[in-house]
Amino acid sequence: MAVTLAAVGDIHSPRYLDIFLRALGKVKLEPDAVLLAGDIIDKGKWRECTRVLHPLTKKWHAPLVAVFGNEEYDDVKGHIRSLCSQARWLDDEYLSLDIRGVEVGIIGTRGSLDRPTPWQSKHMPGIESVYRERVAKIRRLLLDSRRRDDITVLLTHYPPRADTLRGEDERFWPQMSSRKMAEAVVEARIDAVIHGHLHRSTVVDASLDGVKVYNVALPATREIRVIRLEEKRGILGYF
Repeated sequence: MAVTLAAVGDIHSPRYLDIFLRALGKVKLEPDAVLLAGDIIDKGKWRECTRVLHPLTKKWHAPLVAVFGNEEYDDVKGHIRSLCSQARWLDDEYLSLDIRGVEVGIIGTRGSLDRPTPWQSKHMPGIESVYRERVAKIRRLLLDSRRRDDITVLLTHYPPRADTLRGEDERFWPQMSSRKMAEAVVEARIDAVIHGHLHRSTVVDASLDGVKVYNVALPATREIRVIRLEEKRGILGYF
């Protein structure tokens, strides 16, 4: 049996809110779940999360799962969880959804980078260790989900190293993605990676050794992506 996911990220409300609302109006089907790939708000403006979640919950009654991006600053995560509790916010965590008898495991994370940005290096002491430990934890969660669930999805803001980076300046790929996360994805042989962060991506569909990778960053796609996953048989595609 197939499940249908609606996915989007990098709304940066209020910056791209109008584009998001227009894109939302174009989706006519009812998804089985809605996934938000981080940077829902712009620059820590935590109250903006309501302007994204309210239209989603008004349009659809499907489970809503979200991760934090780099614009959801650590010191506002609690505010976001409280104000926008309609979504299940995953922060290096695992969630299993029962969709018409199909167990869909979602591992949600901000993600990891091969090299911290200059700002992170200056303002976040120990960030290299955080990224190493995060990849190790996500790897374990992916492997566990793959053993127990019918479908396994990694929902992350920062992408694994994949061709969805094409269009971004290659000099900065190490500060935008993670090779180690890509290795964990390939090892676990999961069904799909759904990520955001890459605004200038010219390749929004890619593959990591057979694992499909979707960039759902709104500035790159200009749409709410609808992704169809087949139980234990991988990706059928999106439409």
